[in-house]
Amino acid sequence: MIQRGRFINFLREQGFSYKDQSDRTVLYRRSSDTKEVWLRRKEDPLSEAYVRSTLRQCGIDGATIEQFIANNTSG
Repeated sequence: MIQRGRFINFLREQGFSYKDQSDRTVLYRRSSDTKEVWLRRKEDPLSEAYVRSTLRQCGIDGATIEQFIANNTSG
């Protein structure tokens, strides 16, 4: 499991920034292209499968994803 805050910080490092929110979700978008991530507001911690899938959809390479997961897995 990966802490939500660490995941958001990693998204920021990859060029994503906060754009909008609703009662249940928060939107992060990268300005250089059309990639966006919707996060559930109350989900913490995040599963490794969710993190892996989301980051792949953002176009982040597999080695970077696996290194992030290995460095930030809790429990």
